[in-house]
Amino acid sequence: MLSWIGVGLIVLAWAFQIYKLTKNKKSTNISLGFVGLQIIGILLLVIGAYSNDLILSIINGLSCLGAIIVFILIKNRK
Repeated sequence: MLSWIGVGLIVLAWAFQIYKLTKNKKSTNISLGFVGLQIIGILLLVIGAYSNDLILSIINGLSCLGAIIVFILIKNRK
């Protein structure tokens, strides 16, 4: 169940980012909301996969780490 919620949040994050980019055609920025939803969604995927597949959980964890790094870099630049 957590995996479904996680994937749903990731899809919502992409929809949010696409909306932001189409609203402001000149913007190339990644929004903090997008990255935040990505982090939460991926964390739920990590938790959901941990009990079933350790390798998948580790790969999702690396993806989450990447999203966290992007979040920190964007936050520090503002």
